Amino acid sequence: MWDFFQASYKEFRKRLKKVHKSGRKGDIHKLRVALKKIKTIILIVRDEDHIIGRKERKKLENIFKLAGAIREAQVNLDLIVNEKNDLLNSYRAYLTKKIRLDNKKIKNYITSHRHSIQISKSSRKHIYERIQSFIKKRQLQCFEKATTARIRCYLKYNDQRILHEIRKEIKHLIFISKFHTFQHPSAELDEALGSWHDQAVLIYSLESFGFKEPRLYGYIERIKYDNSQQAAKLRKAIASTLDCNIHCH
Repeated sequence: MWDFFQASYKEFRKRLKKVHKSGRKGDIHKLRVALKKIKTIILIVRDEDHIIGRKERKKLENIFKLAGAIREAQVNLDLIVNEKNDLLNSYRAYLTKKIRLDNKKIKNYITSHRHSIQISKSSRKHIYERIQSFIKKRQLQCFEKATTARIRCYLKYNDQRILHEIRKEIKHLIFISKFHTFQHPSAELDEALGSWHDQAVLIYSLESFGFKEPRLYGYIERIKYDNSQQAAKLRKAIASTLDCNIHCH
């Protein structure tokens, strides 16, 4: 697990430099993926003592949010690239401009904090010590059970937006399967949740933009219906996966 943390941190530093230099789509995505892995490791080893300092944590969160705004706009643009609805032209222009402006924001932020967007040697030492203790006490099984319990609790809510939280938890389960053998959700389920999530984010963005272009509401309602149908199928698939895990255990 420590080697994985080190590799993820190295990847984060590498992508941070590339985003500062060019801001290409692939680098923005890989920067966020590396940060998610780091955040998951810290979550797994239970960071109650805040082994990463407040200032360090704040800067990492800011980078994650800035990159997230760009990534969201990029995904939204990709989802409508083949749509032939002329009403979407103004939305496309809005997204293109947003990506350009947000790229400037993240580059300026990196320039201003270039030497402090990092995890200090002291913090990394604490993470290493926590990981060693965590593995020795075999706490991965406990983390798996707690994560599964949270998913079951989330499934009790009818609001389809709860799938956002379930998706995060499933990613944790898939992640720890690298270090602990157990029956985890399939990559196909994770991918389906990702597709649902991307469309849900697009709907939210379109609804916000719809105040400028009310004629878009008909289009929004159509994809909103498809998204709700997909959410219902995913809830059943997730429940089935959890039942299978109990049987397998």
